Amino acid sequence: DDDEQQQAVSQADLILLTTGANDLLPAQEDRLLADSEPHAEKTLVDDTGGVLRLVLARIRHLNPNAQVLVTTYWNVFRDGRAEPDERELAWNDAITRSFNAVLTSAAQDNGVQVVDLYRPFKGDGSADPTRLLAEDGDHPNAAGHHLIADTIVRVVTGG
Repeated sequence: DDDEQQQAVSQADLILLTTGANDLLPAQEDRLLADSEPHAEKTLVDDTGGVLRLVLARIRHLNPNAQVLVTTYWNVFRDGRAEPDERELAWNDAITRSFNAVLTSAAQDNGVQVVDLYRPFKGDGSADPTRLLAEDGDHPNAAGHHLIADTIVRVVTGG
C-alpha cells in the first residue's frame, strides 16, 4: 500500500537505496546486437538517473531528517570469471562508471550520502572482483555481501 510505504519513509531514521541495475539490461542487449560503444547507452543511464532524482526528492519531501544513503555499483553486468573477454569487461566497466557518476550526481543534488561499492570491489578498476562474486559473475557471494555490509556500516557510523 502506497500510504504504508510513505508512512514508513516519513518515520525512518535511516534509508538505504540501491537502484536496480536491471534497468540497464536493454543497453546490454543493444551491445550484443550492435556491438556498440558505451556512448550509445548514455540516454538510458541518464534516464535511470532522472528517475533516481525524483525518488530521492520524494524521500526528502517525506522525511527531510532521515539519513539517506545511495549505493553505487561494483558492476552493472557480469564481471570476473563469467566475462573473461577483455573488450566486454572494458565495456561493462565503462557503463558501470557512467552509471555510478549519474547515481552520485543525483544523490549529491538531493543532499544524500553516497556509499561507494565500486572501489571496495575493484579498487581503481584494475582489481579482479571474482573472489567476491557468485558463480554467475554478477551478484555478490557471501564475501561480497560481507564487504557491502561492512562498507555501509562504515559510512553510517562515520568509521
